[in-house]
Amino acid sequence: MSAEAPEGPRNASPGPPIAPAGGPRKVYRVSPLRRAIPPGVMGCFALATLLVSIACDAQSRRALIAVSFFLVGLGALLYLMVWYPRLELCSTGIRLRQIGWGIRTTWDNVADVELKEGGEAFILREPLTGAGKTALSMGRYIPAWYTPEQMELVAKGLWFPLGPFAWHLRHGKQELLEDLKRYLPRLFT
Repeated sequence: MSAEAPEGPRNASPGPPIAPAGGPRKVYRVSPLRRAIPPGVMGCFALATLLVSIACDAQSRRALIAVSFFLVGLGALLYLMVWYPRLELCSTGIRLRQIGWGIRTTWDNVADVELKEGGEAFILREPLTGAGKTALSMGRYIPAWYTPEQMELVAKGLWFPLGPFAWHLRHGKQELLEDLKRYLPRLFT
């Protein structure tokens, strides 16, 4: 029997399983504000559509009510997309989970930590592999998300994003920053 869990095709990034073999884990979610924006925006649009329907004839009113329900459903879907992502840390490594894909690596594979606001990430020694790397690299074509240097690192699989969880670096108890200092003391001396 192997000491490591078999790698699945959807999560084949280098490194051992994150937990339970890695001991207790700490889970971070996307910031509360980021989780609230999509359903809030869709809810406002749905409410505005309902209010406009009051001044319309019966046929238009039915169509606008249907649009309102669609917008509420879209808001719920978007909420799931920003609610699900999580960053999991344990003594053996780190894992980012998203709907349909994930990436993970060991602490030894982290070469550097970028904490500049808007570009928070780990720079890795060895590239990520699997579906997670592919899904992550699709975003490199959106110039507003990455600088040219970051796009190159993403393309090579050497970029492990922390941006969606950066709220935990700067606000509240700053627990994520403290955890990074505990697991990566060589990068914070």
